[in-house]
Amino acid sequence: MGSMKQKRRKKVNRDWAEFQSRHELSDSDIKLARQTGYPLKRFQNLRGVEGSENRTSKPQRIHELHRAWQEKIAAGQTDIDAGLIEPPKKKPPKNVKPDSKWAKAKEVCRLNMDDLRT
Repeated sequence: MGSMKQKRRKKVNRDWAEFQSRHELSDSDIKLARQTGYPLKRFQNLRGVEGSENRTSKPQRIHELHRAWQEKIAAGQTDIDAGLIEPPKKKPPKNVKPDSKWAKAKEVCRLNMDDLRT
């Protein structure tokens, strides 16, 4: 892993820790928030729903967002199971490099893909 990736990951972790301490959130609240995959900015902009008697706190809003996220995933899975939509195609990993030794052996020994698979 490159050093830039590590620096970005550390910065993101620091930002989440700061957000947690500033809003006095528990570890489970932060885990739910991060599990959704939404960026931190989305949670920073959360406002409590204000009304005469209804005012929700940040932890409650996080739980609501997490529940809505789970419902969205479940609805998508239901559509896939019913055959209404096709499942998303999995993308191959980006950083997979072909093994140069196998490539050389394939050329030298005149192997085909079936020989290499076994």
